[in-house]
Amino acid sequence: MYPKTIRKLIEIFSEFPGIGEKTATRFVFFLLKQKKEFLKKLIENLENLASQVKFCAFCKKTTEKEFLCEICENPTRDLTKLCLVSKEQDLEAIEKSGVFSGLYFIVGEISSVSQKELEKINIEEIRERIKNPKKFGVFANFKEIILAFDFTVKGRTLSIFIEKKIKDLPVKISKLAMGLPLGGELEYSDEETLKSAFEKRE
Repeated sequence: MYPKTIRKLIEIFSEFPGIGEKTATRFVFFLLKQKKEFLKKLIENLENLASQVKFCAFCKKTTEKEFLCEICENPTRDLTKLCLVSKEQDLEAIEKSGVFSGLYFIVGEISSVSQKELEKINIEEIRERIKNPKKFGVFANFKEIILAFDFTVKGRTLSIFIEKKIKDLPVKISKLAMGLPLGGELEYSDEETLKSAFEKRE
């Protein structure tokens, strides 16, 4: 049996998404082989992660700023468009493509298409950001809401669910065009595919 400290670290790494006990064990023994300088640097950055990284008051993107992230506080962004995404990795992929210059809101992910999972999505948070962005420090006047979710069963279900919940608001609701392949995830889409999906949205 491994020493207690090693067992505890294996347990912690096993909690990471997609990481089983065997992979977690390899992580621990990899760390054991590293120089102390590497471990000190790792510990320092983990401490910084806990103490310095926050979530933007408007879009929920990670930031080291006190209130709004770099995107939400940028006055040159298009303050008439709001793009809803499931996770920050999708936001980063869209930003990298350069096809969208509006603001974002990260609604969260669902693990299945059950009603119970869908009800975990805080619809009121979405509606408040559309109706009253100034409440969150953003002086926007949204005219278009873009539903940018994965072209998967979960993504399509989430898109339909949210659209039904906000369709009474005085804004245009659009979805990405079928530039993404069926089953495709935004996070892994190339820039040209994302550009096409945004430009041909309807």
